[in-house]
Amino acid sequence: VSPKEYFKFAASLIKEHRRVVNLDHLRLLDVGCAAGDFLKTLYHLQALSQEDAIEGSDVIAELLDEARRRLPSVRFFEHNIGRQSLSKISSNYDIVTMLGVHSIFDDLDWIENIVSGLSSTGIAIVYGIFNPYPYDVIVRVKQAVSGREWQPGWNVHSREAISAYCAHRSIH
Repeated sequence: VSPKEYFKFAASLIKEHRRVVNLDHLRLLDVGCAAGDFLKTLYHLQALSQEDAIEGSDVIAELLDEARRRLPSVRFFEHNIGRQSLSKISSNYDIVTMLGVHSIFDDLDWIENIVSGLSSTGIAIVYGIFNPYPYDVIVRVKQAVSGREWQPGWNVHSREAISAYCAHRSIH
């Protein structure tokens, strides 16, 4: 099976950052890692080595168990980036990735929570859908018959909202 195109693109960004910052040993966290598919692909594409310190976080314990089975050399832990800053875990990540996960959050606090975990030369790679128009779209879903609570859906924040959030907090 061929890797997803955005996995390949993220791998190229990781390789480039490693080269530019001259990192022999990379410290990377994949937020919303699920069962570890992206991290496994990074090893396959040689964007990571066994000497790198690699971690993955998610909110679903069963997915983390599967990730641990697939990638025993990677440290996996439960963490909700929408509610808890990474600075409580570490502030030394060279790269934090979050691929497609941002759409579950209503607000943008996840941005500051990610940035808090980056080293002084660290970068965040965030992939997903962002609205090019100046509108944030918040979606709620529930099961039609038995659903009692509205759950977060697939939100689409605008590029303008992301830029304003970052500018207000001096995040570049």
